[in-house]
Amino acid sequence: MMAQDADVIFAAAGQTGWGSVITATQSSVWGIGVDTDMYLNVFEEGGLEGSDKLLSSAMKRLDNAVYATISDVVNQTFNSGTVLYDLGDEGVGLAPYHETDSFVSQDVRNALESVRQGIINQTIDISDPCRKYIYLPLIFK
Repeated sequence: MMAQDADVIFAAAGQTGWGSVITATQSSVWGIGVDTDMYLNVFEEGGLEGSDKLLSSAMKRLDNAVYATISDVVNQTFNSGTVLYDLGDEGVGLAPYHETDSFVSQDVRNALESVRQGIINQTIDISDPCRKYIYLPLIFK
């Protein structure tokens, strides 16, 4: 992707994508982390070269889910079962911009907030419209 002049590398691949983001940022290409705030853990709070090119990280906010679960247990309101923590519950979100804060314009921030609110209030449909085009080959045993 970098050889094809990609502006930003977002390797949504968990820890297996860390190398892609590190390589991109250390090659002066913008990067976006995934799952956790990669600035804090992978980029050692700015101690790793390339931290100045890490725009943000798309985070799974497991901390909020764990806190809510513990709170439910402590308050004796816990019920077993599947719970969905989404954008409205701060179950997912964006990490701070850290060193790249000055590169993110107010227009971009406003657009991101508009999209966030649209997803939360369901005026933006996030269902996968491409699902009908996915082809799964048959596997014979």
